Amino acid sequence: MFKEIEDIDISLEQKFKTPYMATDNIRDFFKVANLGPSDPSDPNSGPFNKFLLVAHNGITTRTIMTILFNIYTVVNDMQKDPKTEAF
Repeated sequence: MFKEIEDIDISLEQKFKTPYMATDNIRDFFKVANLGPSDPSDPNSGPFNKFLLVAHNGITTRTIMTILFNIYTVVNDMQKDPKTEAF
């Protein structure tokens, strides 16, 4: 899913902060993924995915990817129990 920008030995905590280049498949997915509006208080605002660096140039971190997949599951009602927002 990710290509490390630098191949260095770092801690797990640092790996979540290290920038990565997402693969073309991930970039293509987030170009069309329904992530809701860019401003949740304004449903007429542009789509959130149009503002993602990962969709345009592939730069991301593991933390950002975790958050984006969480947003995707919530927006698309993919949780097992929407009341608890658990997967």
